[in-house]
Amino acid sequence: MKTVLGDHLLAIASGITPQNVRHYLGIAGCFLVVTGISLDFSSLDAGKLRDLMRVVQAADAGTLE
Repeated sequence: MKTVLGDHLLAIASGITPQNVRHYLGIAGCFLVVTGISLDFSSLDAGKLRDLMRVVQAADAGTLE
């Protein structure tokens, strides 16, 4: 998909978690995240959100292990 899109951003809107986001960082320009960081259908898990942001920010800073 990324090859066909060229310079256009690819967004992933399902299944992103703090554990798997690193696999998609070089492919997607946007992530729409809910269930992967939720406690239930109406509450986010602050810890999972924090973990997700740490991975994305580390990749952005070039410090992702």
